[in-house]
Amino acid sequence: LIAGIGPIGLMAAFALRLRGADVIGMDIVDEDSLRPRILKQIGGTYVNGKNVQGTDLDEVYGEADFIFEAAGIAKLQIQLIDALAINGIYVVTGIPADERPLNIPVGIMMQQLVLKNQVIVGSVNASIHHYKMAVEDLGAGLLKWPAAMNAIITEKINFQDFEKAFHQHSDEEIKVVIEWKQ
Repeated sequence: LIAGIGPIGLMAAFALRLRGADVIGMDIVDEDSLRPRILKQIGGTYVNGKNVQGTDLDEVYGEADFIFEAAGIAKLQIQLIDALAINGIYVVTGIPADERPLNIPVGIMMQQLVLKNQVIVGSVNASIHHYKMAVEDLGAGLLKWPAAMNAIITEKINFQDFEKAFHQHSDEEIKVVIEWKQ
């Protein structure tokens, strides 16, 4: 399960699909928008988070052996723990922007983590080895799904117009590249 199929979540989907994993991607954009279409092109399944809550994912799709969170929504991050299977691994990469209080049954959550032998890890950095793997995966993904891989970069902007990259966003935008050539 991948929560948040922006650039980071889609790259995780590519890496998992290259390794033969079944991928369910969850986001809150329309099913016909670009990100879900790319996910489907590589053989993934899209779930609209507006229709299915994080707490209901395990009932609808079964428990997940692996969850990769790239949404940065604190409430969802906690809800996804319920969808994690026995011996499951949950990687949290999204950084929540708000500090809204959440009512969390911490005792029950900790019991689940221990009794189900689950792992939760946060990640923000990678080593040189991981960057090399990423380059290899990008090449393999480009060979296997050229249209999907090329669709990730949705716009290229000259460095003189860099503010546009930070202030103008749409559901169809995935990754904007700022070019440094004249």
